[in-house]
Amino acid sequence: MAKLENNWRRKTLENLEKDFWGKPTYDSYLVRRTHEIRKMPLSKLNNTDIAMMIRQKFSLGYIIPLAIDKLKADILAHGDTGSDGEIMDAILKIPKEFWNLNKEYWTTIKTLLDENESVWTFRKRDNFNNAISK
Repeated sequence: MAKLENNWRRKTLENLEKDFWGKPTYDSYLVRRTHEIRKMPLSKLNNTDIAMMIRQKFSLGYIIPLAIDKLKADILAHGDTGSDGEIMDAILKIPKEFWNLNKEYWTTIKTLLDENESVWTFRKRDNFNNAISK
């Protein structure tokens, strides 16, 4: 887990990663939107943007801390679709290799799941076991 700068939320993924993708080379909403997201200050990303980047496994070192902030405010944080738990659902599909390298993030996610068990509407145990089985 990398140490984040104090003002990292005000920067773009392009600035933080020093990786500029240029214009999209494929014309689809997903490709266009991920390119747009990379140019936005992280503080401007909405729940749908965060869930989309997680599902694509893009820039997780920066996106997961944002997701955790959203989940601390609302464990069932949803996006534009209105589907409860969009962010958590995306998080629980991240391969365990990421969590093995970022155990502090996983500990926070596990704590959030445990503390909010009564409101959690997904198959928590199945997802939890699939995400972290070691």
